[in-house]
Amino acid sequence: PASGSASLIKTALALHHKVLPPTLCDEPDPELRLDQSPLYLNTETRPWVHGKSHARRAGVNAFGFGGINAHVIMEEYRGPSRTQVQVLHRPAPTELVLLAANSSAELANKAVAMLKHVEAGAELAVLAKASVAQAAGAHRLAIVADDVADLGKKLAQAIDKLQRADSKPFKTRSGLHYGTGPAPGKICFVYPGEGAQYPNMLADLCLQFPQVRDWFDFIEATALATGRESRASAVFAAPTGYDDAQRKALEARLFEMDVAAESVFAASMAIQSLLDDLKLAPDAMLGHSTGENTAVTACGVRRFKTREEIAESVRDLNLIFRKLEAEGRIAEGTLLTIGALRPEMREALLANPGSMQVAMDNCPNQLVMFGPPEEAQALSKRLAEEGAICQELPFGRAYHTPLFKPLADAYREYFREADFGPGRTTLYSARSVAPFPTEPDAIRELAAQQWENPVRFTETLRKLYDDGYRVFVEVGPSGNLTSFVSDTLRGADDVIAVSSNSRRKADMAQLHAMLAQLFACGVSFDPAALYAHRRIDGEIDL
Repeated sequence: PASGSASLIKTALALHHKVLPPTLCDEPDPELRLDQSPLYLNTETRPWVHGKSHARRAGVNAFGFGGINAHVIMEEYRGPSRTQVQVLHRPAPTELVLLAANSSAELANKAVAMLKHVEAGAELAVLAKASVAQAAGAHRLAIVADDVADLGKKLAQAIDKLQRADSKPFKTRSGLHYGTGPAPGKICFVYPGEGAQYPNMLADLCLQFPQVRDWFDFIEATALATGRESRASAVFAAPTGYDDAQRKALEARLFEMDVAAESVFAASMAIQSLLDDLKLAPDAMLGHSTGENTAVTACGVRRFKTREEIAESVRDLNLIFRKLEAEGRIAEGTLLTIGALRPEMREALLANPGSMQVAMDNCPNQLVMFGPPEEAQALSKRLAEEGAICQELPFGRAYHTPLFKPLADAYREYFREADFGPGRTTLYSARSVAPFPTEPDAIRELAAQQWENPVRFTETLRKLYDDGYRVFVEVGPSGNLTSFVSDTLRGADDVIAVSSNSRRKADMAQLHAMLAQLFACGVSFDPAALYAHRRIDGEIDL
């Protein structure tokens, strides 16, 4: 009689938390031929991204030894709720511990007190939550801890340094950061564009923070409402049920212009929503390439009254692109990334690109050039012989060159009816290497111009530095722009460049690492928001 009861409970929780729980299966039996069916075995915990008009639904089967054969269909509750939704968590890979005081000696005493709680067997999550609630003072210590033992080891290391008479700010690669005084300068958020997307990006953040998953629900619903293919199937592909060719085809879809632009936009806006909840506010924003669309939206320069208006804009811009593509007016060729550039090599390419065109000046170490495939291959071969590292991008649209004028003109026409104006903070343009104007028509023109002109990211970063910006936070997937900032401002020892995400590091670990560096350098935010959706039992007085 109890057959199926566990599945009923499990499915109710899955619908409530919007999480697809894993099935214990190392490798599906090939005789199932899942790659020839619409079915798969979910062997990993994954966000349940959903964009259909109806609620999430799931079926539960019960096949009992005594002959029971029952089936029930369950649907998520979408009505109003008086309680805060708690997220179903698997163990987080890291926790963020923050301590602050008015002197290094007082800070050392707080670290000693916490170490005693560690030695007494306190849980890491309880310690972390208690610490962020009391982290105020001019001397700040941030620790990214893997477990309680790791926290104890790092606390002991910090205590040793803090108790020295000549203690100075320090940081370690293992996740230990100590700083004093105010932030070194103003804060700029930078937003990546197409090329930052990767499979399963932000999947763990989707599981931890409902507001992050909600943005992926948004682009999924936007696509399905107009009869386009699912975005979730490409971004969060099922872990089983595909052969190698099918999986490569799904990954290739990530680089189609509409899927790429929408997925990076959703990921960046998702992280932006999390940073807003953390009350982490920038003094300026800057978008790179298609990331300018995100920056314009996040800043409020492009004004939307509702999220439905954002969805309508996404659909309109995609329709414009698809129309031009069908008419054969989207120029194609090769986008060639050129890295490991010597200064003289870089200057020669900028001064005389030949039959190629500079599309993006990302940093002193990297240019992206566009041209015919045969010319790109010849240039790649010649530069490789001189020590450069050349790689063709997986898409070849003539972004940021005069060949993209048809799209720029179409957007000019579309922007005439769009609501533009001053945003919530200063918005810089990598086209003009200056802040956006405040007059609506001038904003519209500049927003269109960037599509047919090179991305002058290196110059814009230097301009931001001259204008007093010292802290750069990348808001979006991958972390590519952070390396551009570090390379461009390499000689400045007062610059902090951090990324909210990295494809080479666990989502939560990278988020914690970013917040740890910002906290230590004096950037103000409210870390309590990290626990808004977590139920952590137990309290500790620090």
